Amino acid sequence: MLSRERPTLARRSLLSGIATMPVAAAALTVPATILAAAPAGSDADLIALGAEMDAAWAFQRDVQAATAGGVSQMAESKFEAAFERTAEIVDRIEALTATTLAGLRVKLRGIDWCRDGDTLDERELFNSDKPTTDLRLIVAILADLRATD
Repeated sequence: MLSRERPTLARRSLLSGIATMPVAAAALTVPATILAAAPAGSDADLIALGAEMDAAWAFQRDVQAATAGGVSQMAESKFEAAFERTAEIVDRIEALTATTLAGLRVKLRGIDWCRDGDTLDERELFNSDKPTTDLRLIVAILADLRATD
């Protein structure tokens, strides 16, 4: 008697297949390449939220640039809506636990958004010209994380 096992469908192969279908791939909010690069059990949710945050932040900056100098209620409302959308995504990122370097990078980009892209400086962060070693190490870890690829 011949035995025939059913093939298992891994998430990675499914996403790779979807990525080759232009119509289906275009419908995905997060590019399939980002999800396919994340192994099962990784920070796939965080990575997807990171891509969402990047898009929302880019839109927020576009709205801010388009409404710069305008103090109209409409301009302010547009910016507030864009800001709130990004803030909601960053709140979701904050609530998740990062278990990979890629997940930690997403959280670092959330910090970048909070600081409007400005780099963290320990003197500013800790309101001291001589921060303690542990606080300097926190800033150093963040800088090292930013430098990794």
